[in-house]
Amino acid sequence: MFAYYPQSQFQPCPECGAPVPNEEDDAHRCEGRRFIEYQMLMLRPEIVAFESDLSEWLDTPQGQFAKYYAERERLAA
Repeated sequence: MFAYYPQSQFQPCPECGAPVPNEEDDAHRCEGRRFIEYQMLMLRPEIVAFESDLSEWLDTPQGQFAKYYAERERLAA
């Protein structure tokens, strides 16, 4: 048996995620705020991974020296 799935009248914009009517695909312009929020949502896994990687690196000898040197330079300025 085959199930019937009706076609949606809207498709998500690949840039901002907004629902765009199929017939108005070319006329759509992304809103700045929505575009940024959607891009941040899509980058969230990478942001979390970066925070984790940075935390791990700061525990290495090189990271410890970088923290010390940054603090020293900040206080000297």
